[in-house]
Amino acid sequence: MHPHAFRHLFAVEFMKRNNNMFLLADLLGHSGVNTTMLYVRMSAEQQQQELDKVVNW
Repeated sequence: MHPHAFRHLFAVEFMKRNNNMFLLADLLGHSGVNTTMLYVRMSAEQQQQELDKVVNW
């Protein structure tokens, strides 16, 4: 795993457990949450999987 990919993995896992974007931004060394949001953005496939968990088709 590349270091940058690890940062993304860490960010996603952190948000699953804590859901504090401001704390995550601080931990990753970002000056604001806009950059941090890029790390936790889900792909279209991931979004569809999450939607399928919520909606009973």
